[in-house]
Amino acid sequence: LGENGAGKSTFVKMVYGLLHPDSGMFEWRGAPVVIRNPQHARD
Repeated sequence: LGENGAGKSTFVKMVYGLLHPDSGMFEWRGAPVVIRNPQHARD
């Protein structure tokens, strides 16, 4: 999946709503992704 320190655990915590980003952005295939809540992320 990725090397140590690549952010895998952090990403999963954000998807489940355990962490909230304070800066930066997440992109998937060049499009920005906003995770509003865990259900939204799973859909």
